[in-house]
Amino acid sequence: MSVSAARVGRWLSGLAILLLVPQAAAQPPGEAIEEFALRKNLAIAAPAVMRPYAEAAAQYFVARRQFPVPAIDYQTATNAFARFCKGIGVEYPDVVVAPRRISRNEFRVCGEQGVSEIVEVAVGHEVLVLAARQGALPFNATAETLYRALALEVPRDGVFYTNAARRWTDVDAKLPDTEIQVALPPGGSGLRHLFDDRAMEGGCRYVPEIRAIYGAGDRVRKCIAAREDGRISESGTAEAMTNFLNSMPPGALAVVPRRVHDSLMPTSPLLPFEGVLPTQQSVESGEYLLSRKIYFYFKVGHMHGRKGYGVTRGLREFLLDTASEQAVDPGGFFERLGLMLLPPSDRARQRLEALMQRPMSR
Repeated sequence: MSVSAARVGRWLSGLAILLLVPQAAAQPPGEAIEEFALRKNLAIAAPAVMRPYAEAAAQYFVARRQFPVPAIDYQTATNAFARFCKGIGVEYPDVVVAPRRISRNEFRVCGEQGVSEIVEVAVGHEVLVLAARQGALPFNATAETLYRALALEVPRDGVFYTNAARRWTDVDAKLPDTEIQVALPPGGSGLRHLFDDRAMEGGCRYVPEIRAIYGAGDRVRKCIAAREDGRISESGTAEAMTNFLNSMPPGALAVVPRRVHDSLMPTSPLLPFEGVLPTQQSVESGEYLLSRKIYFYFKVGHMHGRKGYGVTRGLREFLLDTASEQAVDPGGFFERLGLMLLPPSDRARQRLEALMQRPMSR
């Protein structure tokens, strides 16, 4: 074959390869996605307590990618998963942000409705610690102890009375004889919800007078209603929590994220909760109960590409951003929000799964 013929052969081979490449791949990413997308902005479903994490991920995505602002619909985790699992189409959410893992039954329903491929990304743990004033006598804080110390009303002999406990010994004679003063995260926040769920509800769950209340909602409200006589302080800032602990007498506790304790009050001793101290190991294993893992779920069927139908513009990019180093690694925006990070191996594995759009199993 002559040199000229060889050049022509190579040129024809190159042309054939170019013709095999879809036209959309040669266009700017935004234009290619927009051409096929049925909805221009992402739809996220999340409980209100997940607002900081959903909004942080959305803001980073918009700033980095120049996509439209995602629409976030706040509802219960159960309702969010129910809507997510109803099917493929513009009327259904693309993403769920939840303070728990999708249940096996919810995952089964998803598959039955055609939502057969879901990518799961855990972004870290919400971890609350019980920080005591330096020099205070340590004690094991149980859910029942905290409920009986902090509830607005406590039961006795079948009747609820306004909580009159002033000192920890009024709750349990084995506890230190010091004043009850506790700083809690502000009502309505995700951290307060975690405390109410694991401590207040956990402490009153087996109280006969609570179990006798018929309505589940009424039982919860009775459990988490906090006293209003000055024994509890609420603050949304780490500095205020630190000032509270430093200004109060021995016996005072501040319920704060682990990151706040480590950075602003490292000399304040931590109390065990139900006999367990908050360590990376106890949090990862689930043994430390004042913690929960935060999850993002992505519907592969809504993505543009070989696995999806192009329902939503930018969903794959949002998935990659949520699992990125800027999100889930040290210094990322999830850590700045107070989450305890996953181990490096878990973060690396999730990034690969996000890149490959690898569906979860349950």
